Amino acid sequence: LPEGPRPASFAPESILVDRIRSHVSRTGSEADPDSLAAGLPVPDSTWVRSVQTGARQARLIWTVPLGAVARERFPAVRVWNAGVNDAIAFQLREREGLAYSIGSSVRRLDDGTVLWSAGAGCATENLARILEGFAQELERATRSAPDSLAVARQGVQLYGRSLMRRATRMNRAYAAGLAVLDGRDPGVIDREIRAPMEVRRENVESVLPELRATRPGLVVVAY
Repeated sequence: LPEGPRPASFAPESILVDRIRSHVSRTGSEADPDSLAAGLPVPDSTWVRSVQTGARQARLIWTVPLGAVARERFPAVRVWNAGVNDAIAFQLREREGLAYSIGSSVRRLDDGTVLWSAGAGCATENLARILEGFAQELERATRSAPDSLAVARQGVQLYGRSLMRRATRMNRAYAAGLAVLDGRDPGVIDREIRAPMEVRRENVESVLPELRATRPGLVVVAY
């Protein structure tokens, strides 16, 4: 193909952080007073955005900025969230049958802030209970660390899933590309994916005091 114009340079991580901060630095609502989002049990100091698409199903995402942690302590946060993810899925999907897809994730931003997100795809009548369940499981998980066996199990599972995602050379190249975009050294990926296996209960317990909501969160509902 002939050479085309070069795209403008950009810093993906900085752009992402700026967009997130533009939402979580304030409180309020952009939800229509008559929309489903207006009746949700939204936690205090949470910004709400609602989009109506006419779909038969709804999608809910709740994002909460937690405290800042050092990069070397982030594997303990990943292991902690793996337990939260399992608890959410078991209670709200398996036991109560409220969602067809559900779970939580964590990301560490450039200033160390831990960004915790929980999302679900569900029927619109289940939105309120799911958001309530997210809040309950997050609050429960920040009270005490899981036992040593659970921590070890989550660490092994995280490592196993990382290996599966990098089973082919194409996937390894993709992971290296993402690392470059995130400003990380692709050469340390193997060490990073092993890190959860080295996490112990005391590591998770020591990081729990930092995992508190310190700034407003964001709820997005599309239905």
